[in-house]
Amino acid sequence: MATSAKPIVKIDWSQLDELKRDLSAVANDLDDRDDRELAETLAAVARGLAPKLSGALAASIKVGSNRKGSLIEAGAGLDGDYAAVQEFGWMTHNIAPSRYMSGAIEQVKPEQKIEDAIWQKMRRAFPTIT
Repeated sequence: MATSAKPIVKIDWSQLDELKRDLSAVANDLDDRDDRELAETLAAVARGLAPKLSGALAASIKVGSNRKGSLIEAGAGLDGDYAAVQEFGWMTHNIAPSRYMSGAIEQVKPEQKIEDAIWQKMRRAFPTIT
């Protein structure tokens, strides 16, 4: 005896295009201001973590921007690869890595901040999201 199976889940795809547009608007709402704010936060933490013999490395950490968004620069005006040597170390010269930039990234957790910003904007756009 054959029985016809009833669908367990019914999906209404008619709203998919509208949802795509709404999600695209949420993504576009993560504007340059959010990007710049995150870069400023990362730079401030990195300045605090940078080794301070003279303070020049911490002072050289600046936020800039290009076509793709904000960026953080370190070491401008300092000799050679000083900023990179301080970040990654130089084994043959017994310089241990200080990890001031990567430490800032670990402390600030930019991925989490971006995710939080997306959820905040999605909750505003879609009040039924919890």
